[in-house]
Amino acid sequence: MPDYRKLAYHLARHPERRVTLSFEQVEAIIGGPLPAHAHVMTDWWATGGVARRERHTAPWRVLGWRFEQLDSYRGAVTFVRDVAEPRC
Repeated sequence: MPDYRKLAYHLARHPERRVTLSFEQVEAIIGGPLPAHAHVMTDWWATGGVARRERHTAPWRVLGWRFEQLDSYRGAVTFVRDVAEPRC
């Protein structure tokens, strides 16, 4: 069974603010296949789906990462780290 916490930990260790991973890379990180709709539905990555919120998005969101872009043609997904604006 895929473990999406592993993806969150992978992102948390990444030094850059933006990360693009192929579907194959994501599957290797989580230890299992992505569902078919993850290849074509941006909602699956952003909120977990149209009808319900899925737990798979919570691990990376809690660690300050959010979905930015799905590239179904290339088979890749991009995440961006939320950075708080500096206060003056």
